[in-house]
Amino acid sequence: MLDHIHQATTERDFNIAFQMAMRFAENSPYKKFIDPNTISNIIVGAMKSKDAIVLLCGEMGMIVVMMVPFIYGEVKMAVELAWWVEPIHRASKVGTALWNAAEVWAKANGAVGMTMISLDDEVGKVYEKYGYELKERTYFKEL
Repeated sequence: MLDHIHQATTERDFNIAFQMAMRFAENSPYKKFIDPNTISNIIVGAMKSKDAIVLLCGEMGMIVVMMVPFIYGEVKMAVELAWWVEPIHRASKVGTALWNAAEVWAKANGAVGMTMISLDDEVGKVYEKYGYELKERTYFKEL
């Protein structure tokens, strides 16, 4: 099952990733700002870029990661843009397998670290279990 993690490169991969990204977006606190065309462009851009990757585990889950320059130094960081595991597969190891594969890709591409986004303490505890540390919190105000 978990040996099916692969880099999205085909139109079928795009369709699977897009549908999961839309479910990710619809479940986010920012769902009222969602634009399907923007999500499509992000996925296509990540699939084509040498500085980003879309990884799929069949139709069970996906992760989109992008390399960015570190704002305060001369190193690169990997940033998770979207990480989604279908609800029926969340008790499996799909999510951690995806992000482990993303870490391998990021390290191979020169990243010194990777940031993951958590919308709640439950996911944060999972990250901490695998060596991630809480560094900052994001606050949002609609204008």
